[in-house]
Amino acid sequence: MKRLLVIAAGIASVGAWGQTPEFSTFIELRPTFTVRDGSGPEFRWNDAAGRYSLAGVRMILESGARILLSQRLERIDTTGDPDSLHEGFIDWNDEWRVGKQTLPFGQNEMIRETVPAIRLRTQLLFDAMPLYIAVADGGGGRPQGVIARAGGTIGISAAVGSNFGIQSSALTQIRPPDEAPGQGRGYGVMLGIDGEIDLPYFLIHAELVSLREGATEFDEEMSLSDMRVQLDFPLIGGNLEAGWTRNWTDGTNWFRAHAEIPLSNKLHVTPFMRFKDGSFDQAGVSAIVRF
Repeated sequence: MKRLLVIAAGIASVGAWGQTPEFSTFIELRPTFTVRDGSGPEFRWNDAAGRYSLAGVRMILESGARILLSQRLERIDTTGDPDSLHEGFIDWNDEWRVGKQTLPFGQNEMIRETVPAIRLRTQLLFDAMPLYIAVADGGGGRPQGVIARAGGTIGISAAVGSNFGIQSSALTQIRPPDEAPGQGRGYGVMLGIDGEIDLPYFLIHAELVSLREGATEFDEEMSLSDMRVQLDFPLIGGNLEAGWTRNWTDGTNWFRAHAEIPLSNKLHVTPFMRFKDGSFDQAGVSAIVRF
């Protein structure tokens, strides 16, 4: 599978470079200070949701195809993803995407993992409902299999394979990014339902995820729900969000809140906190700096 991805990406690149691309670079930093229950302050270059500080390039070809390459400025050791490359793919008009990319599962909030894959966007015969299907191969002990999401504002997702949910950007509603289980762990089956309601100044997200066929005895099956309510402040460009995640298997509840406060077009500050069953779990502040 990896050879297939390399060959496909190489062929695509050879064809692509016959064109004159629009080229841009970007840097997005997420310095974060965190205090956890029972430990002192920590500093990292990724935020509490496992979003990395990145540097990269974007290209748009004359045909409309897009190329994205992004590099992580810091790698979390337990993530189960050994690469500093965050994403690197070529995308043809959002129909075909080849390379390392975010897998199409749910809202990419509870399950967000970047894996070498070939992804197709098509639509179901009824209601012209969009359907994303990806075949992924992260290598031994890392996410491999078939992943799909059907729907728009309401969607159904499924993944069948091995070692899903092991990266530091997955399930951060219930665990810190550096407590991701890593290589050789995770789940063979994931099922999900997600949806959102867009109201004036409010955005409500809901998601259900079922994790089955654990790779080890430590990967216990779980059924999780998550609800997020986001209040927007258009005049200042910021927002306030509150979330509740419940593990219906053992009855544990996590409550969290964070705000995004713009100080300028290129600098936002995001204080956050989280509680587990009513007890303090973590709090801190991140910055988002874009160049």
